Amino acid sequence: MNPAPVFVTLVSIDAAGAQPVRHVHVPAMGSFRMESLRPGRYEVQHRNLVTGDLTRSELFELREVAGRYGTKATERTVALDPWAAIRSAGPTAAF
Repeated sequence: MNPAPVFVTLVSIDAAGAQPVRHVHVPAMGSFRMESLRPGRYEVQHRNLVTGDLTRSELFELREVAGRYGTKATERTVALDPWAAIRSAGPTAAF
């Protein structure tokens, strides 16, 4: 959970460039889940609505894998840390 409200953008990264594909406002102490995403490479950008700081996750890839019991999709969890820019210039996303 995030201690400050944030505005989250999921960005698709492909050969044609970067395209925002989802936007979410997350209130302080809130959480969210995105479903029905296409396979591909993505990054999560989030802006702390208190400080204005913008941080980005590492690139990650979502895949669909055919299995014996049907198709399974990759799942990713991204921990938002809207105060990271205040504490340090270190990474702010965990996968």
